[in-house]
Amino acid sequence: MYASSVAARPPSGKRRILLPPPQSEGRQGNPGGNGGDGKAAVLAEIHRLARQRRGKVSELTSLDTSLRHLLGTLKEEERMQILFEHWARSYNRDMKEHAQAVRRILRKLKHSIRGHVVDLSTGTGLVPLTIQQFGGVQSVLANDLSPAMLAIARRTLKDYPLPIAFECKGAVSLVSPQPAGSVFLSQTLHLLPNHGRAMVIVNAYRMLEAGGNFFLIDEWPARVRPVHDLISALLDSVFHPIGLDDLRRSIQTDIRLLVERESHITDIQDSSGRTTHQMYGIRFEKIG
Repeated sequence: MYASSVAARPPSGKRRILLPPPQSEGRQGNPGGNGGDGKAAVLAEIHRLARQRRGKVSELTSLDTSLRHLLGTLKEEERMQILFEHWARSYNRDMKEHAQAVRRILRKLKHSIRGHVVDLSTGTGLVPLTIQQFGGVQSVLANDLSPAMLAIARRTLKDYPLPIAFECKGAVSLVSPQPAGSVFLSQTLHLLPNHGRAMVIVNAYRMLEAGGNFFLIDEWPARVRPVHDLISALLDSVFHPIGLDDLRRSIQTDIRLLVERESHITDIQDSSGRTTHQMYGIRFEKIG
């Protein structure tokens, strides 16, 4: 879905540790503890601090410390849900240059997009919205972990001309009701840790019919113009960039029955027309 506003990292697959370890249960200042009530208290406090952070510039340092600690007590999927709950409303506006680049990549890949399409991280619905005009698409399953983002996708795609279904699950746990001719993972790879990447790609492989295509669309270096302070802080808690060469080696090593067939790269430009970084799209074919 998105990348961080921090400076570009070297193309390494190593996980970047950004958050301090959570305090132990019962330690002063930790409302988390164990059980559902403790987790609900953590989430409520994170949302309270996040709302406060938008208007209290003079208190950013102390708020950041509290936010980072509380985020460190949560699972990665929970952090992403919080991120996109707070970002969904402005996401399309903040990401318009990225969306233009994704559309260019999709047009270059359109001859291979066919059959039942699974979009593992649909966000606000950009991939289904773009590919509806491609002749080979028969139906779409649009999935996203974030209820807030998926609600926007539902509105965006309410008049979709093809059969379309929506799911709100993690990309690892999603199950397609039928074999897919095409599976997409778009602008999400840099939000997944190493083990999460492998699990998502394996699940994509399982969904594909023989000869089907897995489309991986992401950006490198993973960075962007600043959005606003809250989103940048939340992004840092789920940011795991990987270089294109490292990604290819990982797929060739871990998932040998996905073979790269084509790749495309296009520039991402800011509002002044200056190239800031690049979007890449790779098509892998399932051969077994």
